[in-house]
Amino acid sequence: MLQLRTHVPALLRVVRWQPVAGLVVVTVVALAVSTGWRAEPPQFRPAVWTVRLVAVLLALGAGFLLDDAAASLTASVPMPLVHRVGLRVLLLAALFGPLWAAILFVVRARVPELPVGGLTLEFVTMVALALAAAAIAARVGIPEPGLIAGAVVAAGAMVAFVVGQRLILLSLRPQDWTLAHTRWAAVLALCLLVTAVALRDPARRALPSVKAASARR
Repeated sequence: MLQLRTHVPALLRVVRWQPVAGLVVVTVVALAVSTGWRAEPPQFRPAVWTVRLVAVLLALGAGFLLDDAAASLTASVPMPLVHRVGLRVLLLAALFGPLWAAILFVVRARVPELPVGGLTLEFVTMVALALAAAAIAARVGIPEPGLIAGAVVAAGAMVAFVVGQRLILLSLRPQDWTLAHTRWAAVLALCLLVTAVALRDPARRALPSVKAASARR
């Protein structure tokens, strides 16, 4: 608990908040322009695509929470790597969770048939993709993994748009919705698995070999 109390303030100082805050502002403005300033309620299809665009914009900012200006220093702290990144994910959830809920509330107030559950799964999957890309980039020593994560999310969104109809990922037909989001769930599981592997602490992996070397002596 003491480690947690001392690490959280330091984490808040080293996280790159500027890209995250900028993307949040862009997201809110895009949502307001798309749905909030019109006298008539938006139609179902444009509303869904607007929410999907908002999800991509927010996911672009998610990877920047793994950027660390003091990575070379924080790597030596006693808190395990997965715990340090876990704190960042909690910060992400604390920021994006209420914001996403508010976005859905605003849009669904004007489009009651909005598929909240499926869109939330898509959003969580895109955020998980950003975190997986950022974790891999940080693992191989790239100093600003958020940039890599943003590029991966943007590329993933373009690929989904191009082949989404063929793979039934972005279909709005009711008969395709369950299959589409089963595939979204599979992508989410893959992203979480990749993130878990990338976040394995190098010090923990090296510990058995150190013990074995000591035993041989």
